[in-house]
Amino acid sequence: LLEVTAVPGRSRSRSLPPISAFNPALTLSHVSHAWRALLLATPAFWTHFTIANITPHTPDLLKLWLARSRGENISFQAVVSPVMRPEDLEPTMREGADGDASGERYNMVLKLLLNSQHRWENVLLIVSGSEDFPLRPSTVQLRRLGQLRHFNLVCSLIGRERGARPVPWTVDLTSCVGARMLCLEGDFRMESSVSVPLGNLTRLQVVAPTSRPAVEEDDVEEFALSVVALLRAAPNLEYLEISGGKASSAQENAPSSTSTLEPVSLT
Repeated sequence: LLEVTAVPGRSRSRSLPPISAFNPALTLSHVSHAWRALLLATPAFWTHFTIANITPHTPDLLKLWLARSRGENISFQAVVSPVMRPEDLEPTMREGADGDASGERYNMVLKLLLNSQHRWENVLLIVSGSEDFPLRPSTVQLRRLGQLRHFNLVCSLIGRERGARPVPWTVDLTSCVGARMLCLEGDFRMESSVSVPLGNLTRLQVVAPTSRPAVEEDDVEEFALSVVALLRAAPNLEYLEISGGKASSAQENAPSSTSTLEPVSLT
């Protein structure tokens, strides 16, 4: 019965249970010794989860989930969007802001998720904050995504100084050999070379930031080269959407095979 109730969580169309003290798996594990043993012996109960509200207990609970999933692939939806630091707030709003304590909590959650990226399967990850809050983007490298099937990344960062360009996250698509759907939005950069075929990839959405200040010509060229390399590596695309003000360069250099796609949006 427990194996059967674990199966629906594998469907991407179903909402994933939250990581919290009230999670069904955690609750059932406290019913009796027998139930606890069965829950701990069933990794499927711990491989699908949602992180929407990061509390002081979330880092420890996430460690628990990652340990109890026993190295199996994980699917999750996570929003890592820390509250602003007290110094970033108006004077009248500073009272009660938890600042650094909250930031450390978000850092820990994001580090735990990134350290397990080799196990990611179906992932929605939304990250926002300043350039080094929650994490310095220079330390964020998505290069071990071999188990990935569906990936939706939304990354919105602001520069360390007002008006400065943030350092984007780096996504190495060469490691996404099994990916079927990729949706990348915001402050990220793709490696400009894709050395392996992405034959499973059927859906691709790339939304570059349009509000980033001081966008330079080199950024435009790098983005276009990355998109073109990706298109050449993914011959079985069925849906393609490129938007964000840099699409024209990619469109001009796109391989002719992409003309067979049904819904194509280049804006």
